[in-house]
Amino acid sequence: IKNKINWPWLVLVYVSLFVMGYLDNSRGPAYPLILKDLNFTPKMGSWFFSLSSLAGLIVYIMAKSWLP
Repeated sequence: IKNKINWPWLVLVYVSLFVMGYLDNSRGPAYPLILKDLNFTPKMGSWFFSLSSLAGLIVYIMAKSWLP
C-alpha cells in the first residue's frame, strides 16, 4: 500500500515549527518585559516557562496515541 502525503498538513506542521522557533528565540530579549507585564518575579517566570515547556513535552509524548 502506497502512503499518500497530505501536503496541507505537512506545510502547516513546518509553518508551526517555524513560528514556535521564532517565538522561542524572541522570548529571550523580551523576557524582562514579559515578567514586568505579567507582574511575575524571576522565580515565577521561570516556573511559568518551565511548565509551558513541560506541557509541550507531554503533548509530544502523547501525540502518537492521538494520531492513527
